Amino acid sequence: VLGAGLAVASFIVGYFLIGAIFFILTFESYRAWQSLRHMSEPDRDESMQERFRNAVQAQQQGQTEEALHGFEEIRLATGKGLLFVASSEGAARIYSDRGELQKAFDYLEAIRKHLTPDILPLFHRLAYKTGNFDLAVEIGKGCYQISPTYEVAFVNALAHAGLREAEPAIGWLKCAQRERSEERRVGKE
Repeated sequence: VLGAGLAVASFIVGYFLIGAIFFILTFESYRAWQSLRHMSEPDRDESMQERFRNAVQAQQQGQTEEALHGFEEIRLATGKGLLFVASSEGAARIYSDRGELQKAFDYLEAIRKHLTPDILPLFHRLAYKTGNFDLAVEIGKGCYQISPTYEVAFVNALAHAGLREAEPAIGWLKCAQRERSEERRVGKE
């Protein structure tokens, strides 16, 4: 509040650079507060954080069973918070890779409001593959803004086709075609 007040006062007086700096600092403080607000008590537990790091490391090393076991334990132990969300995302990736699409979708659907941007394309794809076409369409545009790829555009087209919406399906197919051409052009360079 103080930062916002100083920013406004600086703008009124004509110190635009100082006002802009105060505004940026205020915005960054607000973002930090927003992310910390979702921290639960288990998120602050050092041993729980260590268990999470170990699970991530196991996943990176290709030890999926160990990673999945770690993620599942953390999910059960926390039940909410940042570690719960991150562990749910990690477990969902593993389940998706295994072909357990419904389970992966259910994990991500449960934390839908807290998903990180990098997991959104997977959630989008899982929504389509599990027959949740309405949800795939709902999150499709946002997903494309985050990850403007051929695959995301193509899944958007398929989801609209699943809902028998011809015009948007054709539009997304054209978009997918453009993205594929761009990916091939960039690949040749």
